Amino acid sequence: MKKAGEEGINVEDIIINAIRNKSEDPSISIKLRVKIAERYINEAKKYLENGDIIQASDKAYKSAEKALGEKLNTNQLATKEGKW
Repeated sequence: MKKAGEEGINVEDIIINAIRNKSEDPSISIKLRVKIAERYINEAKKYLENGDIIQASDKAYKSAEKALGEKLNTNQLATKEGKW
């Protein structure tokens, strides 16, 4: 996954979108995005507690990205634009 990230490939979004496309229940992918967003927020809080505001802001950004991803379909947008 690290190598994929270095190449600009968001594996989490690919998996979530695949699940959404296979499932008849759209709430499944939404719940997955919320869980991932919560994980990133918790990581951001830990970084803030340790005074690492750069990593905290990165995790907070990722949390927002995951939470909004279902609505904005960020994977398709990134593919279309060729970048984040």
